[in-house]
Amino acid sequence: MTECRGDLVALVPCRNEESSIARVIDDLRSIGVTEILVGLDPASSDATAQIASARGASVVISPASGYDAPCLAGLEHLRSQGYRGSVLFLDAGNKYVMSTVGDLLDAVDPAADITLGVRDSQWHWHQRFGNGLFRTAVRIRFRHRLLDVSSLRVMNMDVLNQLNLEDRQFSLPFQTVLHALAREMTLQYVPIRCTPTRSGSSKVSGLWRNSLKAGRQMGLSFFRIR
Repeated sequence: MTECRGDLVALVPCRNEESSIARVIDDLRSIGVTEILVGLDPASSDATAQIASARGASVVISPASGYDAPCLAGLEHLRSQGYRGSVLFLDAGNKYVMSTVGDLLDAVDPAADITLGVRDSQWHWHQRFGNGLFRTAVRIRFRHRLLDVSSLRVMNMDVLNQLNLEDRQFSLPFQTVLHALAREMTLQYVPIRCTPTRSGSSKVSGLWRNSLKAGRQMGLSFFRIR
């Protein structure tokens, strides 16, 4: 039987993910994650919220649209509840092999400020290109070998409260890494596997137009960082 991960909340940003959210919640429960918070985009028009609630997840509606705004709304909710544990960020598109997410949680080093999932090769071509470009920029500026600009990450609320996270569209994972490196925080990398097929859709990498928007915002974040 899988051990319950009591000091962990999974934060899942969603917009029209009724085809995948039940599976994602059930899979999270299968690896011991019992507290699940869905950050819902206000433009979501399907039954995502109802399905998530029926599965026992909490739902917080973001005041703004985008991939990042629901994440920030979820964090504000956790702060308002006085939560001090760790947060697992992951997409709702059912794109991860969940057993490897469980392996990542098992491997989290308490000495690391942020644990990032390093994805395998199941990427779109434009995602591979952008990922490589920004990894190179980070290596030049921070002398750090960034292995992946991953949306799958784990960090404690104390760490999150030190980061000046503000983007409400598509670049929050990259902005998280930038602010962490600027503050000389420790990053841990753990390999995970992605599925070649998924029941949901990526709001960033699945659409090249959104990938371009994310790339622009990631570039702005890179040059604004102090």
